[in-house]
Amino acid sequence: MDTLGTQLAQLENTQLIRRLPEEDLAYLFKHALTQEAAYGSLLHRRQREVHHRVARALEQLYIENVDDYAALLAYHYAQAGDDSKIVQYARMAGDLEYRRGAYPEARAHYNQALEALARLPDDKGNRRLRVELTVKGASVSFATENPERILARLAGAEPIARELAAGGDSGPQELLLLARLYSWLGRIHFYRNDRSAALAYSSRVVPVAQEAGEQELAALASSLMGRIMMFRGDFQKAEEFFGRALGPFERANNWTEWILAMVIGSSATAARGQYKTALHHAEQGMALAQEVQYADGLAIAYNCLALIYLTGNDMERVVEMSRTSLEQSLRFHNLLTVYSALATLAIAQSRLGQHEAAKSSLAQARDTEAEFGGRLFIDDWIDAFEAELALNAGEYETAVSRAENVVERFVDSLYAPALAHRVWAQALAVLNPLDWDDAARHFSSSLELFESGDARLEAARTHMAWGKLNQECGDWIAAREHFERAAAQFEESGLEREFELAQQMIHSSATES
Repeated sequence: MDTLGTQLAQLENTQLIRRLPEEDLAYLFKHALTQEAAYGSLLHRRQREVHHRVARALEQLYIENVDDYAALLAYHYAQAGDDSKIVQYARMAGDLEYRRGAYPEARAHYNQALEALARLPDDKGNRRLRVELTVKGASVSFATENPERILARLAGAEPIARELAAGGDSGPQELLLLARLYSWLGRIHFYRNDRSAALAYSSRVVPVAQEAGEQELAALASSLMGRIMMFRGDFQKAEEFFGRALGPFERANNWTEWILAMVIGSSATAARGQYKTALHHAEQGMALAQEVQYADGLAIAYNCLALIYLTGNDMERVVEMSRTSLEQSLRFHNLLTVYSALATLAIAQSRLGQHEAAKSSLAQARDTEAEFGGRLFIDDWIDAFEAELALNAGEYETAVSRAENVVERFVDSLYAPALAHRVWAQALAVLNPLDWDDAARHFSSSLELFESGDARLEAARTHMAWGKLNQECGDWIAAREHFERAAAQFEESGLEREFELAQQMIHSSATES
């Protein structure tokens, strides 16, 4: 009888297979059709046996680094029909791809594990795995999939997780699993701009995580609450929540979440007037994202730099950073960051007088939103931006209508209604030049909302706009007071151009009075 080596040599001589020089005794079929024909000649039962033997051999051969071969093992066990092994290795392969940032591949592995799990007995261990895999699936789907579909899967797992946590033999692990599920329910509600639900779910995570000593999980909840407060427009609270998260992430070497907390938190820091500090923090996060090759984090860092430059009224840099963020996000199909970058780009283009480009960018943001099936996490900001786009383009009645809509719809927000009130006041000042009181009421509302969220630079800009209205009314004393308050903030924040403009306005008011 010929030895295996002889048989392989004969097949190689006939050019049916070729040896891989970089591997020990490894061969490939030279043509896929030859492989299919050879495989098809085996009986189905024999195919399953072969796959099972190959899988067992791989397990023994690569026992020291089985993670690297998990996807191959999941494939062979799938062909062998061994569902419990499919779950084991598909889950392992998904975790490996998640750590690499390869989310589409990770999602496919987690789905494979869930499908195999559905064919296994419905015992406690498998129910626990179902919840775990559903949560992991959400973690690799949120940037590309309709939030409603993800919420439906998470909601389906919630009763199972609650039952496991409430069981007589439950322990800390079941409670932590429920907390992780709540963490992702909160995060997906945030992405669909339901901030109240997002806050409710994330608030449930913190006490469980703290009691179990899981500081990293508590930090994830704090970071999410920071995002909720950030986009609500409560910048002081946002900065506090992000600050609580950074230490635990650093101690856990969770650099991806550290980067996100640092760069998104820097946007809140800028809004509070600490402009140079914010730039420094964002650049720190960006440098680390480049070092660890965290592509999504890098795209988000560029977007946050755009937001900081927006706060600093440096529109050329906003355009530059937004376009870079957009390019990075499109490369990795992170539609959430695409959406945010397009919105930031649109408002900068509008303030630069590029009105048609601004409308186009905002329309693209809306199209991206539609791909997710509805409104997303900065939906209220975009509506306020639309009102300002109309104002900047001289469409004053449209600006009033859109601003009014924002104020009526987003009563639990701060930033978007504050911006809308300012736009409303500026448009009314043009439409009704003899009725200053109505415009003044909207400036007052804008100022109150910005100040309640500690949005110091935007409050200063409302002071500037209100001061100009006072000048037109001939109230030079009130105008000077507004300009002085704006100048003090611009000077403190190191914004020289706006400080000089405010000083000029103070001088003109003093001269006239």
